[in-house]
Amino acid sequence: MMNIDEAKNHETSKAPPKTVVLLVNDQRMIGEAVRRMLASEEDIDFHFCEDPLTALKTANEIHPTVILQDLIMPGVDGLTVVRDFKANPATADVPIIVLSSEDDSKVKADAFAADASDYLTKIPDKVELLARLRHHSRAYIHLMEHLDADRKLHATQKTISENETVYHEIFKTLNIAMLVLRPLEGQDDFLIVDINGAVERHFHLDGVAITGKKISEHPLPFGKEFSDALKKITLDATPVKITLQETSFHIFKIDSGEIIAVEHENK
Repeated sequence: MMNIDEAKNHETSKAPPKTVVLLVNDQRMIGEAVRRMLASEEDIDFHFCEDPLTALKTANEIHPTVILQDLIMPGVDGLTVVRDFKANPATADVPIIVLSSEDDSKVKADAFAADASDYLTKIPDKVELLARLRHHSRAYIHLMEHLDADRKLHATQKTISENETVYHEIFKTLNIAMLVLRPLEGQDDFLIVDINGAVERHFHLDGVAITGKKISEHPLPFGKEFSDALKKITLDATPVKITLQETSFHIFKIDSGEIIAVEHENK
């Protein structure tokens, strides 16, 4: 078993996610120059695509965390490829750094209008290129982690919601009349938060007329004896029997300790 120091070292020794770079450029000379710049960087996985018409297919296969996209290529405009990446669900969020031989404000504006994340004149300085690649890759990876966590949260919430729906259907169809009450913090009172169909039939009222009201303010004749009994119930107490409108109820607190349920005793 690892001690605390070993555990900390193990945790900090975990390698960060790889920066997966895809360069789309029709010139092998540029591809080779960039490859050499990145070759000694262990955290960077470099891929080169010479044919812009297969760039989307390549991206779908390698899952880049950042794309270097050339602007001037034969047969297709680089900004068209940028737009294709952004229209593709698998690459829509991947940051794209445009590479261009032109340091022109209008060209830069067009690149950003196409949703590029950054702009570099080629061939870029190695230190600057590495810094930008890592910066954009980290941002993308963090975004994906956030989206993944969000998806898992929504899946959990959906499961909870589905379970609550099943519970509610069972609760509503019980032949035993049941009310669910919640103590109001800082008040000597209780709120009726849910009822089932048997309660509605007993009081000849629908749920809207009964729920959402404090016991002390409720038009139904709960009475002081009923309210006093609620205040005395503890989690391990024996249920208290109360009569309301000639109907007997057992009052008890469930495991959460926050909600008190009242059950109608069948006669």
